[in-house]
Amino acid sequence: MPDASDQPREGPTPPPWQRRLTWPVLVVAWVSILFWGWQAIRPHLPLRVPRKDLVPLGVYDTVERVAGPASVHLKDLGKVRLAGLVAPESREDRAALRRRLGELTPPGTPVFVEPEWVASDGGERVASVFLCPPHGRPVRPFPYAEASLVGAVLIREGVARVDRAATYRYRAEFRMLEDEARRHRRGLWQRK
Repeated sequence: MPDASDQPREGPTPPPWQRRLTWPVLVVAWVSILFWGWQAIRPHLPLRVPRKDLVPLGVYDTVERVAGPASVHLKDLGKVRLAGLVAPESREDRAALRRRLGELTPPGTPVFVEPEWVASDGGERVASVFLCPPHGRPVRPFPYAEASLVGAVLIREGVARVDRAATYRYRAEFRMLEDEARRHRRGLWQRK
C-alpha cells in the first residue's frame, strides 16, 4: 500500500499574473547585467579611429638616366640615391652595379619613388625606387605586390651591398636578401 509520503506534494500555485511576469523579469535582469558589464569593459577596449583617406607614401616619376653606381636621375625629382645600398669599393664592381642598374631602369622607365630623406646640406636625396608593374599606368594605391623594389633586386643578385649604418624603410628585408646572396655566393660574394 502506497504511503502518503511517496506521493508528490503540491505546493501553492502562483497566481497567473506572477507566472506571466517571470520570463519578462528574467530577460530584463539579464539585459541589464549585460549592459552594465559592457559599460565596465568598454573603457578598456582599444580606441577606434575613423579611417581617413590614405596618403600615398610616394610619387610617380620617370627615369632619365643612371647618375651613378647606386643613383638615378629622375625627370621631376632630379638625382636620387637608392636607399639602403652601398656601392662596392672596386672599380669593376661599381661598373657592374651601374650596368645592372641601367638594365633595370633604362631611360623612360616609369617608377614609383618613396622618399626616405634629404641630406641636411640640401644635396643628396635618398629614396626607395619601385619599378612599375607591366601595365605601366599610374594607379592609386600603388600595387606593391606587382612591383619590384630596385634596391632589393640589386642586393638579391649580389651586385650591391646593404647600407648597415643608415635607417630606411626596407632595412630588415635588405639584410635578409644580402644574407641569402652571401649564402648562395651570388655576385660580389662569389669571390669571398
